[in-house]
Amino acid sequence: MSGGAVLQLQMLLMLLSLLAGAQQVQQTAMTDPLEAAALDAMFGQWGLRTSYWDATWEPCSGRAIDITALDGNPHMKLGIKCDCSYNNNTVCHITELYTDSAGLGGPFPSTFSKLKNLKLLRSSDNDFTGKIPDYVGRNEGGNINSKLTRHFEGLLIYPDR
Repeated sequence: MSGGAVLQLQMLLMLLSLLAGAQQVQQTAMTDPLEAAALDAMFGQWGLRTSYWDATWEPCSGRAIDITALDGNPHMKLGIKCDCSYNNNTVCHITELYTDSAGLGGPFPSTFSKLKNLKLLRSSDNDFTGKIPDYVGRNEGGNINSKLTRHFEGLLIYPDR
């Protein structure tokens, strides 16, 4: 092998090891356990299996961390988006929850309050009932941009302008 070919092979091996390392970092990020448990409890209340999202039950994986847009995507009735940049890229937090037109109903899940980093909630065209829970307004993740169903008690609906 000539010196140039050896150098090219070394460069290729170095590039592949860097890519493998980057992939390993991405794979080691795990969903905050409290948030994963909250999501699991919500699924239980809604009668959904966790395998609906991901067979390995790592909620912040696949579409939850790729560039797939959930907002306005007619093929996605249930979905989450995560930010995996916490604790040196080892912890993921759920930042978006979509349940548009998913046929869900009953009282809004109390475990929703565990999603402390939620920034966007889309839950229109479902049959949630009762009062809007107090914890919806106390979310620590910032302002929640939300589109909710009309069935909540005392909810005032303002037309889009």
